[in-house]
Amino acid sequence: MSTTVVYVARIPHIDSFEPLYPPERQAEIDRVSSKKVKREKYFVWKLLEYAILKTLGEPIENIRFEKRADRKWVSDRIFFSLSHTDSVVAVALSDREVGVDVERIRPHRQGLERQILTARELEELRSIGEADLWEYIIG
Repeated sequence: MSTTVVYVARIPHIDSFEPLYPPERQAEIDRVSSKKVKREKYFVWKLLEYAILKTLGEPIENIRFEKRADRKWVSDRIFFSLSHTDSVVAVALSDREVGVDVERIRPHRQGLERQILTARELEELRSIGEADLWEYIIG
């Protein structure tokens, strides 16, 4: 049986940044030119640091990280996935391969459902009341 834990947080409005572990991750972030993306990458790693401490009970410095050729960061102790958007960061930790994604909710284009749903799914969607729609979507 696998165990997965997901942490989600808002990106704080602070401008003081302490160095990250490992130094290679810090160097990667330092090379980012966009201030917005730099903040997102920094704070998603800080959330990873927090998640490792809370989940494994030890500091991030006890974990060995490396960046693979496919540009994905991996560790020697736990599987993890990172995601960030303009105001939110998310981290998933697991004992198996894992993925997490956060997205800003945007209004959908009119007619999008006709492009992505089958006729049966469209019929089902139309039969659901607005109050129950979100529960239906997330299942």
